[in-house]
Order: sequence, then C-alpha cells, then structure tokens
Amino acid sequence: MRAKELTLIISCVGVLALAGCGGGSTTLSPQEVIQKASPATVELVGRSGDFTVGGSGIVYDANRGLVLTNAHVIEGVSSLQAKVGDQLPLVPARVVGRAPCNDVAVVELVQKPAGLTEATLGDSTGVQSGDSVTALGYPSNFQNYRQQTASSTQGTVSNPNLVGNEISTALPAYPSLIQDTAAINPGNSGGPLLNDSGEVIGINTLSAAPGGQQGQYYAIAINQAKELLPELESGANIADAGWALTPFKLEDPSTVADDIVTAYGTNRSVALSLAQKVQREHTGLYVGETVPGSAAQKGLIARGDLITEINNTPVSSVKQVCKILESQSPGATLDVNGVYIASSSKVGNFNEAWHTQMKLPEEIAVPPTSTTTTTTGG
Repeated sequence: MRAKELTLIISCVGVLALAGCGGGSTTLSPQEVIQKASPATVELVGRSGDFTVGGSGIVYDANRGLVLTNAHVIEGVSSLQAKVGDQLPLVPARVVGRAPCNDVAVVELVQKPAGLTEATLGDSTGVQSGDSVTALGYPSNFQNYRQQTASSTQGTVSNPNLVGNEISTALPAYPSLIQDTAAINPGNSGGPLLNDSGEVIGINTLSAAPGGQQGQYYAIAINQAKELLPELESGANIADAGWALTPFKLEDPSTVADDIVTAYGTNRSVALSLAQKVQREHTGLYVGETVPGSAAQKGLIARGDLITEINNTPVSSVKQVCKILESQSPGATLDVNGVYIASSSKVGNFNEAWHTQMKLPEEIAVPPTSTTTTTTGG
C-alpha cells in the first residue's frame, strides 16, 4: 500500500460533488444532493498487512452490485468489505478489474444488500468553472468504521478540464481531471463528485500535491471512467503489472532502512546510512509490494527491489512506467532491470544490479458473479 501511504499526494479522499454542472434538469439543494447520493455511496474497508485501510466508492449498477472506485483504494487490500450508505452489516466484496494508470477500478458486492440503489453517472463535458460542488464520502478512521456516516463538503469548480496532468512523479498522468475547491479528507478517495442534480460527474482522487496550490482538489472526470467500464467489467486489468511503485528519491529513507533491517538483519543506524547512500546513488522506482500471482511477482520482483529500466528505457516516475505498460499488448514480455536494495525475495546482493523478464497477463474476460465468496483486494 505504499502508494496510498503518500498521504501528502494521494489523500485517499472521499466523495466530492460538483453542483450546477449541466446535464441535470432539476436543481437540488446541497442537502438534497446528499440525501439522493448517500444510499449509493459505499465505504470500502480491508486489510493491508497489520493495518485496516479503505476508501469510498459509488454503486453504479445495483442489479449486478457493481461499484466504481479508485484503483489505489483497493491496491494490495485483502478481506475487502463494503458498507453501503449507512447500513450495517458490512458485506464481502471482490475486485473485478483495475486500471492503475487511470486510477479506476470496479468492485462487486458479493452479497448485495436488500434495496440496493445506484447513482446516476452524469456527463462531465457539461462542467464549467464556477459550478457548485458537493463532496460526499467517508473519513479515514477505519478502526471505527462501523460507527461512521458519510460526510460532505461544498465548493466550486476551478478548472473543469485538466488534461494529461502529472500532478507528481509518484502518480500517473491523469487523462482528464476536474479541479475544485470542495475540501476532501484522507480516506475518502473513490467517492462521487456530484452536480446540483445529484449526478456523478467525477471520482474524487487527489488533494493538492506538495508545492501545489492549497485548497485545490482533483477528481477523475466521469466520462473518462465510463470509457473504461466495459473492459473492467469483463475482468480485465488494464496496464497492470501488480506492483506498488514510489519514485526512489521520494521514498522515506526510514522506510528503506526498515526494509534493509528486515532483509539483512543490519543495525538500524547502519541501515539508515545505507538507505541514504543508495538514494543518492540511484534513480528509479522502489517496489513497495507486489500482488500475489501478478506479473511482477511471477517475474520475481518483490518489495525492496529498485526498478531502474524497463525495455532498456530508464524510468524514474510512475508516468514513465505507465506509458511503457500502456504501449504493450496483452501477454507481452518486458525486460526489467534494477538494483537489489532490500529485496524480500533475494537476500545477500545489496546494491548489486539484477535483470528479469516479466510477462504481462492475457486479458481474459471473467464476467462478474454474485456466487463467489472469495474476498480479495488485488
């Protein structure tokens, strides 16, 4: 979950809502927007190691129990569960398809609650600067998630059409973002951004990046997400190698030192010095985890590895990795080069170069089903 731990960048933010964004015929008050959207707003909760983590989501197909959310919300999460609206108990959920480079994912509610309702996915092309917005979602106190109710904030649209923006080297270049001023809270990523007709016009995803303008928040335009739904619903994982990557220069040296201690049993102060040394020497992307059964794990890439090149192309940002992955056909084999830092799979090669081949998965359609009882988040 290293990507989600970049809280200064990815706020795991919840649901924002845009009001007055076109496409709707009835103007509602903020309270009416909240009342309309809350029953279709989902809190997603799971485990990452020893921690309870999660985010928000949007029920967009009640008949099939399908939920739209951010890919980073369910990245590396096990025992995934969902709370619909403010209903209890939680129900098991499973990941259907992911597109990490677009930060979009589809989740299925394995056991659909009675009376499940769905949100209306609107048209983000009608959004204009100055439109009112409402953000709806769940805060990040996941240890007490059973007592939580959805929270909301209001604001206005600052820029309705940010295209191809790289907010940070730790994030992909989002094809289409809506920038607004509705404050979002950590833990609410994946929730709906609503217009004043109560229609979803975006998926709330980001707070301001370091050095960025304060009080500005970002949502993935809903039209961009809708383009991906047919593939994701079929079970496809789009441009997904199954790893969590952080630019090595942005990784906390203490985290790297902890990994070195775990891998080699090194003294903590020595490990910290080694971590700082290799961060000065190398650029690349540090592997925070790999999903079991993924292309990365099958290629023997593991937590603590440093990736420096893919197909002989140097990489130091998530955007660069995404461009390479998105240019490949399903089943393609990639050459990956890197450096052993604190590999959890191969110990004893500190600061030495490595090479492996990684085969991307074939796109096999697996239609959503309500009979599965397995609950995974990867």
